[in-house]
Amino acid sequence: MSSNNGNGNGQPDTATSNGGNDGQAAGIDFFAGQDVLSDPENLLQARQDIAAARASNATTSVVEYRSGQDCIVVAADASEAGLDYALAVALRLDGLKVSVLCPLDDDRDIGETVGIGKQATESGIKVFYSRLDSISGYLGNFTVRVNAEADEPTNTELLAELAMTERGVFDLVLDLRTEYPRAGNPIAASGQTATADNVALSPFGYFRATTEAELDTAISALPQMVGEFEKPKYFKYDSAICAHSRSEIAGCSNCIDVCATGAITTAGEGVTVDPYLCQGCGHCSTVCPSGAMTYAYPSAAEAITQTRELMNSLESRPKVLLLHAVDDSFEENEGPAEIVAGNDILGDFERSLPAHVLPLAVEEPGAFGIDYWATMIAAGFQQIVVMLEPVTASDNSDFVPGAKLRGGDGDAALRQQAELLGHMLGGLGLPKDMVRLVESRFEDDFENHLQSNSSLPDWPVASFATHNDKRQTLRMAMDHLAEHLQPAEESVALPAGSPFGQLEIKKDNCTLCMACVTTCPAGAILDGHSVPQLKFVEANCVQCGLCESACPEDALGLLPRYLYNSIDAREQQILNEEEPFHCIRCHKGFATRKMIENMTGKLVGHWMFKDETALHRLKMCEDCRVKDMFEESSEGIQVHKTETDKPV
Repeated sequence: MSSNNGNGNGQPDTATSNGGNDGQAAGIDFFAGQDVLSDPENLLQARQDIAAARASNATTSVVEYRSGQDCIVVAADASEAGLDYALAVALRLDGLKVSVLCPLDDDRDIGETVGIGKQATESGIKVFYSRLDSISGYLGNFTVRVNAEADEPTNTELLAELAMTERGVFDLVLDLRTEYPRAGNPIAASGQTATADNVALSPFGYFRATTEAELDTAISALPQMVGEFEKPKYFKYDSAICAHSRSEIAGCSNCIDVCATGAITTAGEGVTVDPYLCQGCGHCSTVCPSGAMTYAYPSAAEAITQTRELMNSLESRPKVLLLHAVDDSFEENEGPAEIVAGNDILGDFERSLPAHVLPLAVEEPGAFGIDYWATMIAAGFQQIVVMLEPVTASDNSDFVPGAKLRGGDGDAALRQQAELLGHMLGGLGLPKDMVRLVESRFEDDFENHLQSNSSLPDWPVASFATHNDKRQTLRMAMDHLAEHLQPAEESVALPAGSPFGQLEIKKDNCTLCMACVTTCPAGAILDGHSVPQLKFVEANCVQCGLCESACPEDALGLLPRYLYNSIDAREQQILNEEEPFHCIRCHKGFATRKMIENMTGKLVGHWMFKDETALHRLKMCEDCRVKDMFEESSEGIQVHKTETDKPV
């Protein structure tokens, strides 16, 4: 995140080009005594050129924050010790207008508190005792709701109004409470509403301080977060192909489940993303089965193009691709991102790698998903290593502005994606661990992750266009590999929840009601137009389960697999077809024989159909049915009969 007023030393989320940043730090040699790049200057220059090209073609929009000086400090509890500590912390926040909230337990009465007037008078800091209901929002726009009555939990007030802040909100939050979910996404598991104090990754402007080190970091950063700031809008969302929901039937929720900031929520048949909460981890785009959620900074097509160009700029083709995060401690330079040889951690780290390893410093390694990985393997890489830790990580990294919280649902989802690609590659006779996720370069076996596999067969380098279509990109990469490696079987079984697969159908149950066609978001299930048929296109199916849930006859089931032959996968296969039933009056086909037989069988004995004439009409088309009713009686059918009107 960049600042428009020059006070951004503690700013959150630095927007960094893929070319890398530079900074002043001692060099570190991780592979002493091993071969290094023969001409590192050429590699560095190539990376600079690509970074400059990327900067000139940036397509993402900007999210702006405006933050004032109003800060709320939430004390650890409402005890005298808790208040004294909170007041001492508040006095260290120079340049901020601080209020203190002492959160009450549900069983504590406000009358039990002491000293409220004395502390407020002597320090000039407003102190409030109340039950904390929720904290929500982001830098410059935090809403704190409190409740003073335990027996009226819904009777909440806005603390900012009581504190008479300048804009009716708090700009910054410092939370001294000790209970906090450090990893994972508890919101997705519990179904609660995401708020600033119950998500895995806190929003910008919100600081937790449960240790002295965290407190020092917060006190240093908070005064620097006053002013105007901006960051990229990291995502793009296409609701037309989202498989989240249809007709109030729940489908895919992958993006919601992995979002560590609570930025993604349900919105009708799709989802909505709060750009102010999103911190660009990219996990949502990685796990999205349809490509409805994509990473925009950079896009998949940009990332693939840049990597290919960098590969082509080298004299010898590398065999291992290493994706690692840009270190947030590096200072930003004006103009294109530069790497100063021999004078920064990032450059020293990359120059210390073996010659067959191509390192890429990226904003967020988790945003490069299965389509990127497969394309890079099709381009000739024998190993892809994704390093999840920042280059310089500390125990406090999740509280430093701009640092990414590791672990939890996001990294677990990345591992599932790597395993998914492993199954698909395994069917081609390739190793299943060609994509490896490592927690840190300091692991004992980190060097082993970077070894190429000389026993692998060679395949030509693929250079197809991607067009930012996730599924098409992945399929083209797999087509290229399958063409040259020849799979042993026509398909490979995939784990449950995979985004590729077949539909199993119980033909005896299916009535061709077409409820599945209506709910399918991907165009994978089609009707036969004028013919009673149910068709299926396997290449389009994202295995979201909406069709399975919508089927009233429990006739459909999911079969996760990957079909290597793209021609077969794109063909329309007939899942079920029935003999059409023709109107007994005009002979027009209007339903299936099975549907009519089922319907008449279920309605036999119903009081409205005891008359054979009424059952007879069920075998007519909609036009003839109306004509027949009015030919029998000008009154038509009486649909508002009461119980007393029913025939005896």
